[in-house]
Amino acid sequence: MTTPPETLLTRERIQSALAALPAREENNACRGAFTQAAVLVPLVNHHGAWEMLFTRRTDTVENHKGQVAFPGGAVEPQDRTLEDAALREAWEEIGLPPASVRLLGRLPLLSTITGYCVTPVVGEIVQRVVYQPAPAEVSRVFQVPLDWLADPQNWEWRWFTRPNGLASWVIFYQPYDGEVIWGVTASIVHSFLAALGWLEASHPPDQTP
Repeated sequence: MTTPPETLLTRERIQSALAALPAREENNACRGAFTQAAVLVPLVNHHGAWEMLFTRRTDTVENHKGQVAFPGGAVEPQDRTLEDAALREAWEEIGLPPASVRLLGRLPLLSTITGYCVTPVVGEIVQRVVYQPAPAEVSRVFQVPLDWLADPQNWEWRWFTRPNGLASWVIFYQPYDGEVIWGVTASIVHSFLAALGWLEASHPPDQTP
């Protein structure tokens, strides 16, 4: 699908697209002993050119060492909502003040192989922020243009075998500024772009290699 010009994408259009998604439902993958979690999918608008913000996790965190991710984590007792959890984690991980984020909506939940049921919360960063990554958790904060993420030449499905021996089809992006977006993070990106109508819903190949 051809990506619309970025000048056509407004905050209001993003909100409408997210509001039009089906109501949140627990899917089979998230039933059972899964930990509820939320991530913030941060957007930045530079004079009509939209970018998405990512972090690279350190090599010392418990899960997903060294991988590109969104700020987020498990819901804690003090979190009144999933949005609160996502904003709290973004503050703790990269020093993003909750007041600097305008919440726009949610994407469908998804599960991870590490036992989390994740709700992506989309928000626009509306104030200039000097990020302060938590040294133990985040090694870098960076942004990628939405039009680059939507270009089908920049991503592909790959058959991937994990350290535990399990294998499946996984979305991998080409490197951008030395970073590789893949796995659950790439799936969230595609979920957002599909909600906008910028690409068809991504489905893995029918057959294993």
